[in-house]
Amino acid sequence: LISRFSLDGYLCDPERRSMAGSTGGGSYATGLGAWVNPPRLQDPEHAIVLSESFFATLCVVVTELPPPPPISSSDETWLRQSIRRELVHALAAEPRSHSAAMAAASCAVGRRDESDGSAGTSGGGGLFRDVFADVLREVGKQKSQGSRAGSGPASFELKSSCCDEYDPAFFHLRRQEHQHAMDVVAGLRKQKLKGKSQD
Repeated sequence: LISRFSLDGYLCDPERRSMAGSTGGGSYATGLGAWVNPPRLQDPEHAIVLSESFFATLCVVVTELPPPPPISSSDETWLRQSIRRELVHALAAEPRSHSAAMAAASCAVGRRDESDGSAGTSGGGGLFRDVFADVLREVGKQKSQGSRAGSGPASFELKSSCCDEYDPAFFHLRRQEHQHAMDVVAGLRKQKLKGKSQD
C-alpha cells in the first residue's frame, strides 16, 4: 500500500547536517547546515503503522462528515441516514434486541446533534422513534429463536439486502466487532448471491 501510493519518501523525518566544506560565511545554508532526508524507511515498522493510521484517519474524515442541516423541522433525511448507518453496523456486529438497537442508534444521533438538541426534545424524540422503527424494518429482520422462543426478547439481525452498506472503516465499532461483522457480511453476501442464482 505504501509503494502503491508512493508514500515511502514522505514517511521519514528530515535531519539537519552541517556541511563539512563550509567556510562559515554566516549564511543560513552554510552556517547552520542543510536539511537532508535520512535513508528511506530506516524503521519500516514505524512507516507501516504511520501509513495505516493516516489512511484510517482519512477514511473517517471522508465518511463521517456531518450531514447538511435539515431544511425544516419535519425534514428527517439526515436522521434517517444516521440511524440507518448505525443500525447496519450494529446489526452486522451482532444480533440485537429492539432496545439495544435503539441505544446504538440513539448514541450516534446524540453525538452528532449535541449542539442542535433536536434528538432530545419532546418533538424530536417522537420523530426519532418513528424513524427508528421504519429503518429497523428496512435493514433488520427478526431472528428466529428456535426452541428458546419464550426465553427472552426478540432480537434482530441484518438483512442480506443491506450487507453492501457495511463499511470496514466505521469507527464506532471495536476491532473485534469489525472482525465478527466481516464474517457476518461475507455470509450474507453468499446468501444474496445464492438467492440471485436461484431466480
